[in-house]
Amino acid sequence: MLSAPVVGLGLDTAREAARRAARRSPQHGFVVADLWEEWPVKSAVADLVLSIFEPKNFAETARVLTPGGVGLR
Repeated sequence: MLSAPVVGLGLDTAREAARRAARRSPQHGFVVADLWEEWPVKSAVADLVLSIFEPKNFAETARVLTPGGVGLR
């Protein structure tokens, strides 16, 4: 379980998907990014990375997770 406050950041390859998500959840941030490149996220800052769809970039997931963070797929 994550403790509050929780900051959410969504990455998507589709501009329209990111735009819709931002309208639906304005308290979180959403960006369009090539998921196979380095993500526009600092290293070791995410307690949780949730990947809903393929493809999965395990190297970037590991880079952005904090020690003890969880990557769900």
